[in-house]
Parts: sequence; structure tokens; C-alpha cells
Amino acid sequence: PPLFFDFFDYIIVILQKTKHKRTVFMKRVLLALLVVFLCGGCTTISTDVGTFLGMGPRDLEKAKADGKVKVLALSYDEAFSKVISILEANNLKIYQMDRKNGYIVAIGFPRQTNTTRVGIFFEPEGDQKTRITLSSLSTTALIKAESIIFGNIEGDVTVID
Repeated sequence: PPLFFDFFDYIIVILQKTKHKRTVFMKRVLLALLVVFLCGGCTTISTDVGTFLGMGPRDLEKAKADGKVKVLALSYDEAFSKVISILEANNLKIYQMDRKNGYIVAIGFPRQTNTTRVGIFFEPEGDQKTRITLSSLSTTALIKAESIIFGNIEGDVTVID
């Protein structure tokens, strides 16, 4: 907390010392940054902000038409948890995740730029069936994701389709 208050006091001093008309803009910028700093904290980037910045799941969702699909004999929650454990076991980073909306965005696939994203989308098809679709804007990342994710699922779970 003392570091936070020192920073806050520093911003107040800067704002008080800048009295010239041409620095009004700078005051507003500093105040806006302060508000973002105080309100944002260490939160995850929201889906809308991520999409605006080109990092959200929407472009990956559009690429689902060219994705890889498997239907598993698992409930939605079991399939979601299974994929998370596979990603963690393979040292892949979960960049974004929303269980309610049915997606995971993962990064860190081998021999890919560390920001190459792969979308993993989940759709329940009854009590004990879940459709999983992998999509990416990178064909090579999609092939690697298919190998890692579906390759690790097929040994443990019945693949229906």
C-alpha cells in the first residue's frame, strides 16, 4: 500500500504543478491513466476489449468452419476439464477461458510464435456428448493443437465422431 499511495501522491503533485493551458491535455491524459490504473488493476482482458485489440475469440470463432471437430462421450463439464488438464500437462498457456460461453483460447504451441492463438470451442450435444472444435488462423498451429489435444483425448475417451 505505501507504494500505491506514493504513486498517487506523485500524480496529484504533477496535476497541481501543471497550470498552463497547453498542459491541460496532459492533465487529462494523466487523470485518464490514473482511472484506468485504479479501475483496471490486474484483471483479465474482457472479450470485447480483446476483440477490439485483435486478441479475442471472435476471429477464432469465425474460423471454426475450417477447424477440426470431434464429438466425445463426455459431459460438457468433463470435456472442458479434460482439455484444461491436457493443456496444462503440455505446458500450454490458457490465454482466455469462458466455461459459460464454451471456449478456451490457448497459446504457446511448439514452434509457433508465442502469441499464435488456438480456439477450443465446446458445444453440448446431450447429457454425455460434447462437440469440441479447434480453430486457428494458423494452419500449422491447428495441426499441432489437433495432435496434442485430440491425440491425448483419444486414448482416454470414446470419440463418437
